[in-house]
Amino acid sequence: MLSNEESLRLLRLVYHRQIPWTKKPKKLVTLRNLGLVEIQRLPPRVHARVPEPIDIAILTEPGQEEFARLEKMASLPDWQWTGLLAYQVKPETLL
Repeated sequence: MLSNEESLRLLRLVYHRQIPWTKKPKKLVTLRNLGLVEIQRLPPRVHARVPEPIDIAILTEPGQEEFARLEKMASLPDWQWTGLLAYQVKPETLL
């Protein structure tokens, strides 16, 4: 089960493109199943140690909206408590 705080942390990592899909946290699959995250294949880099393409997690448009919503919630005084609550995606995000 994801909390609001964990969801925000994972979306923040994806936003900054810090997660190669092969090394993803298991809870990131939940966000992918909700349509907030998708996989994008990056072409191999010239002179890279690993010459194969790399799959990374990126935010979808609904994922970007959800990230912004959670960021706003995190700036509120009650985030200490709401951050610990079980994560529930905003229903309009899934339309």
